[in-house]
Amino acid sequence: MTRKLPSPYRPRALAPILRVPGLDYDVLDELLGYALRRQGKLDEAAETYRMALAVDPRHADSHTNLGVALLQQRKPEEALRAIRTALEIDPRHVGAHTNLGVALREQGNLDEAVRCFRTAMEINSHHADAHQNLGVALRDRIVGSGLAQG
Repeated sequence: MTRKLPSPYRPRALAPILRVPGLDYDVLDELLGYALRRQGKLDEAAETYRMALAVDPRHADSHTNLGVALLQQRKPEEALRAIRTALEIDPRHVGAHTNLGVALREQGNLDEAVRCFRTAMEINSHHADAHQNLGVALRDRIVGSGLAQG
């Protein structure tokens, strides 16, 4: 698929890559979005994920990663919508279940977060992020209940 590349966020170093025949641009946007998010350029990352979704609106990874960027921007409602859209597209998306759990945990919805992490682990029992986040949510639930005060 060939399309114009209007993003001002694509560095010049990518110019040779952009000329590769048959390049999957939504994958490129995904990778660029991830790199921007890691650099803390959250507005740019979110825009890049939206560009990937303009090419393929059913790309569950892009919805999930958009949700993560929005969560990092402290936009929890938008983040939840994006991640839930990913799960509508792919109900077995382990990363979406895990990130939905993170978003819910940050909102204080620990029971639902625990369910999300457990669902992710049912899909992939080796998913380390789901295990780690389940532990954090269970700890938060214990601390919040007052049981940790011994």
